[in-house]
Amino acid sequence: MTTLLKEIRHNPLLWLLLFVPIVFIAGKLWPEAHTLLFVLSVLAIVPLASP
Repeated sequence: MTTLLKEIRHNPLLWLLLFVPIVFIAGKLWPEAHTLLFVLSVLAIVPLASP
């Protein structure tokens, strides 16, 4: 667990993973805000696409 936290602290791109739960919360609170959900989803998926 400490290795994972160290990796996240040293790689700012991985900070975008915080948007994953935010997307789910926003989807429950504002289901009709399609643009907002799209932008948050893009931000959440960027770290998964990085090498």
